[in-house]
Amino acid sequence: MVAMRTFILFLTSLLSAISPLLSGEFYQFEVGSITISSPKEGDVLQGVVEIRGRTDAEDYESAELHFSFHSDPTGTWFLISESFEPVEDGLLALWDTSNITDGTYSIRLTVNKRGDMRDSFRVDNLRVRNYSPIETDTPSPFIDVLESPTPENTQTPRPPTPTLLPQNPAELMQRDVWRSAYIGAILVGLIATVLFVVFTIRRNHFG
Repeated sequence: MVAMRTFILFLTSLLSAISPLLSGEFYQFEVGSITISSPKEGDVLQGVVEIRGRTDAEDYESAELHFSFHSDPTGTWFLISESFEPVEDGLLALWDTSNITDGTYSIRLTVNKRGDMRDSFRVDNLRVRNYSPIETDTPSPFIDVLESPTPENTQTPRPPTPTLLPQNPAELMQRDVWRSAYIGAILVGLIATVLFVVFTIRRNHFG
């Protein structure tokens, strides 16, 4: 009977420990801190543009900013800047848009973390208008795909040091690794406890 009471008490404590995991509260300590606060989607960009945001993620190693054509089907990204110091909330890079052709672009912030992990944040539909009129209404993101390019948009931008960022669509999130380890440890402990209780009851009964 003492062993059974011990088992029931342990099972109650175990369920209390698992309940935050089942309700989603397990991830509250991993609040995302990677963001681009400026520019925002739909903004018109001219000349040298300040890209502001934050990169102070846990296990930070480095951060990269890239840009690409909004409607580019090849997924080619060009390097804007690279940093090895985390930014809490401030200037990430200066982007000189006068070196590229007017059009609609996307920018992407990628933070590389220890253990080959990475997080990213993306802003789409940024309108670079250094050499063409600014529209009064915000165009649909699909206009660039449907319309034929104007003569000004036929040239390929040539940044000073373009760098292609490798695609990694199957990135493993760090929180998934911790979640699997946490659940595995709980299951092993539960199985070991059940076996111990069964063995104790059988020994007391037949001993």
